[in-house]
Amino acid sequence: MRDEDGAAITAVTVACPKGCTAEPDLAEGSEAWHLRDATRMVADGQSVRSVLRTWQAAGVRTPARRKRLPDGTRTEPTPGDWTPTTLLKLLRRPRNAGIMEVDGAEAGRGAWLPVVDEETWRICDAVLKSPARRTTPGPTRKYLGGGLYRCHCGGPVQTTGRGTSRNGSVYTCRTGGHVSRQASAVDEHAERIIIAQIVWETVRDPFWPPAPQAQPSGDLSARHAALTARLRGLAEAFADDDDSDPVEYRSAARRIKEKIAAVEQQMAEAVAASAAAGRGAFEDIDLPELVKRHQADPDEALTWWRGAYSLERRREIVAVLSVVTILPATSGRTAGWAPGSKYFNPESVRIEWTGAA
Repeated sequence: MRDEDGAAITAVTVACPKGCTAEPDLAEGSEAWHLRDATRMVADGQSVRSVLRTWQAAGVRTPARRKRLPDGTRTEPTPGDWTPTTLLKLLRRPRNAGIMEVDGAEAGRGAWLPVVDEETWRICDAVLKSPARRTTPGPTRKYLGGGLYRCHCGGPVQTTGRGTSRNGSVYTCRTGGHVSRQASAVDEHAERIIIAQIVWETVRDPFWPPAPQAQPSGDLSARHAALTARLRGLAEAFADDDDSDPVEYRSAARRIKEKIAAVEQQMAEAVAASAAAGRGAFEDIDLPELVKRHQADPDEALTWWRGAYSLERRREIVAVLSVVTILPATSGRTAGWAPGSKYFNPESVRIEWTGAA
């Protein structure tokens, strides 16, 4: 965004002709107060629907609007009820944190006072746009690691369907073509390792799992802010330099955006893990039964595990216990491979424990 002389505009100040000031009313019960409280609730791991229930109980309504009637006339302004869609749009507005937005991209600090601090808003925004929070929209999730596992570049992976019975769906890097690995094989390997770790910890320590601890987010927020500032500075430098190479700019911007996506994924995972830990990550898991079945037959234990607990519940366990990273493929076949059998190299998946295990 630039003025008539071509200089970059970093803030817009609008002067009131009567000398008034526009400041958010954060008195308890005000609209700004409810917005700040809702942002904090989501950042702390609560759902949009729980915020809706809180607002409905408090009588929070949408701004009054006129409705068009069939004859073309309009009604008197009437407030309405918030919906999950309208509330999600409200919570994700950068202006809530005092950030200007131009054509869908952040464009510097605004001249107005923020309703919520930037760190809390960014955590809330990362949670709301995380693929892991989607429930009813779109097709039912079939694989464990979409949006949860990581590519070796640091970015999240997504599930891509090839439409063939032999290869099935694969995990691919969301930010580039870095990896392509059969989803079902990676899921089976990861869950076998994680179940074995849970069993080992339960047998080793009767008091496991330990008391939950909140996940830190300050470092992630600071890194996200630094990367966003770098991206903004890169755009301004490109716009000011008539001799800049567009190809170089796009390449540099892409690398920064990949890092931002990776940090946002970590922020969302930290909030999800903290929320799961807050209610007790294993409070509904029958650990004695899992140990008994695993000691008798690990294959049968995996089948029981998948039947006893939903895919979303198992994703929570994975997020609390581990970080699963898909590594570059290696050349050659593993020992024991036979023609016609599916190929999977366990060494192409790295599982790191978070400290909860």
